[in-house]
Amino acid sequence: MNTTAIKNLSAAEWLWLVEGYARLCWVRACLRWAGDQWLKSRLQSTNIAPDDAADVVGLPQRKYAGMHESIRLAARLQGSSVACLPRSLVLAAMLQRRGCAARTVLGVAKNETGIASHAWVEVNGQPVSEPEQVSQDFARVTRS
Repeated sequence: MNTTAIKNLSAAEWLWLVEGYARLCWVRACLRWAGDQWLKSRLQSTNIAPDDAADVVGLPQRKYAGMHESIRLAARLQGSSVACLPRSLVLAAMLQRRGCAARTVLGVAKNETGIASHAWVEVNGQPVSEPEQVSQDFARVTRS
């Protein structure tokens, strides 16, 4: 792992990394042991109105990428591969905790080798730290 990335984290990113690490442990355990009902409850839409989500609790959209990167680093620290679904669930939960209308989206796409799936987070319909075409590349399997 590139230790430079960790050394260059801001104070907020360090806190996000620690929170992300703990939440990733919890989400991975829940996905493994709690079953489909737990996952379904996490994929339900948030109750925050999109108009209220632009800049809530001091977390403007430009900081979403920093939180995303902190969670990515926390996943790498876990020592084994952490798929996009647990990372997306954690990012959405952390953003929701701060008052953002974040939503985890699941999508599938047909490719040369079969079917691919991907999970990502959207705020106000915009993907967070994902290419904008991710919504066109994958057919949604979660409700908007």
